[in-house]
Amino acid sequence: MRKLAELARRKWRLFKEAEPGSRFQRRFRKRQLRRRHAAFAGYGRFLNLVGGIALIAAGFALAWVLVALGLLMLAGESLAIARVLDRGEVKLRGWARAAKAMCKRHPLGAGLLAALTVLAILASGIYLVAW
Repeated sequence: MRKLAELARRKWRLFKEAEPGSRFQRRFRKRQLRRRHAAFAGYGRFLNLVGGIALIAAGFALAWVLVALGLLMLAGESLAIARVLDRGEVKLRGWARAAKAMCKRHPLGAGLLAALTVLAILASGIYLVAW
């Protein structure tokens, strides 16, 4: 179990250190190279595709984290999805930078926006449970 945790940390560190805008494509290419030398490559690809789609489908009902994990699994199998995720990451970083700047300029507005976001999430959760 310890080796699995170390492997996950090492893979996350390599993914995090990659340049934004090319992380998912780099991961895709590494997986493709590794797959060429693997004996059971077809099974892994099948499990990634099915698992990725299942996590996305479950994620819409459960949490966006599952959607992100599902997309990450699919990005390991599809260069097109990897490119879309790379472009999306760059855009999200720009939006996050703008939001951070707004929070520094207007701390009261940022706090109000955060409170409204939490209320909206709670309201949607209550609505889903009551439905």
